[in-house]
Amino acid sequence: MFSQCIAIVAFLAHEERDGDVVKGYYTVAEPDGTLRTVHYTADDHNGFNAVVEKSGHPVHPAPVYGKAIVAPAPVHYIH
Repeated sequence: MFSQCIAIVAFLAHEERDGDVVKGYYTVAEPDGTLRTVHYTADDHNGFNAVVEKSGHPVHPAPVYGKAIVAPAPVHYIH
């Protein structure tokens, strides 16, 4: 049996292998502040199967309104 665990700032993963059967999960921090966790299994008989869960409450920054920047109209030269 083989087992490994990896942790990075916005990513956590764990996977186990028992012969030809692989089981694991990974969690990713989404830009909106939620977490996406994928639990998966894979084997020769059933193929790859995954269940995706999303947790937390999304946070979207308020739009910033300000003075519009207007570029001058292009100038066309005729020769």
